[in-house]
Amino acid sequence: MEKREKSIRLMNKRLAKLKSLVDRLANLSTSHYSYTEDELDYMISTLKEKNSYAVGCLERRKELNKK
Repeated sequence: MEKREKSIRLMNKRLAKLKSLVDRLANLSTSHYSYTEDELDYMISTLKEKNSYAVGCLERRKELNKK
């Protein structure tokens, strides 16, 4: 398998998995579940931290592609 084909296949697979996991995590916000403010803050900060990290990695890759 060519490098680009493998990259596209992995991207699609991982983005589909990510979308599903984010939807499942969002489901935790329904009234079926109960969390303390500290627990909610932890979930929110973890999401923001990991999102910032992933976006930063992709932005660095984008800059390298321009060179």
